[in-house]
Amino acid sequence: MGPIEIVWGSLIILFAFIGLVRGFLREIGVTTVMAFLLFLLTFFQKQFAAGLNALVTTVGLVPVDGTQANLVRFAVYAILIGLFAFISYQGETLTFEGRPISGLLGMVLSLIIGLWNGYLIIGSLWHYMHVLNYPISMWGLFQQPLSPVAQVMVTLLPPALIPAFGFLAIAAFLIFMRVIK
Repeated sequence: MGPIEIVWGSLIILFAFIGLVRGFLREIGVTTVMAFLLFLLTFFQKQFAAGLNALVTTVGLVPVDGTQANLVRFAVYAILIGLFAFISYQGETLTFEGRPISGLLGMVLSLIIGLWNGYLIIGSLWHYMHVLNYPISMWGLFQQPLSPVAQVMVTLLPPALIPAFGFLAIAAFLIFMRVIK
């Protein structure tokens, strides 16, 4: 695996193309769901961490501390974020009403919102991987130390940069905009 910032950037670009194909009206629904999830994860961070610790202790398959336990914790975050992303991308549940903007403006808007969704999803996964000290390194998928660019980027990941109520404000605003239409 290459430098983490290259993998991260590549995946976000992939989300931009997904946004281009799906259109911004559908992508805004994904943003709403992911912002709400990230609000819950950041606002209830201590309680969620305590629950993960209890899970690791209860399961007892791995020592409570160390890379294996952090891998279990990261797997829970990854499954949760992946599940919410899958659900929000699947179907028409939160498609915003309205007529799509045609032409270059519609394409640019779809790309930007797709990039934003990629930033929320992939950036959050990277954040939790960083907080848990890169447990995937036990499989050889990551090598410490972070490059200087990655060290700066880690401070710009969604849960590190946006406060809990920032995510709530984003979700509330988008829900309000959907209801108003």
